[in-house]
Amino acid sequence: MTLPLTPKERVRRALWREEVDRLPVILHSDGDIRSILPDLVDIALTCLNPVPPEVLD
Repeated sequence: MTLPLTPKERVRRALWREEVDRLPVILHSDGDIRSILPDLVDIALTCLNPVPPEVLD
């Protein structure tokens, strides 16, 4: 019997497959994600772009 995957493990498996394990993982977020930043670092997030597009004009 296998236990259900945690959300963190699901993301890790989706992002890190053998054929793409050398590609950067980039995330853009419009929300406050400070509470999950440690988890994102743990799954090897390589770039975070938290800047909303409207401030780039």
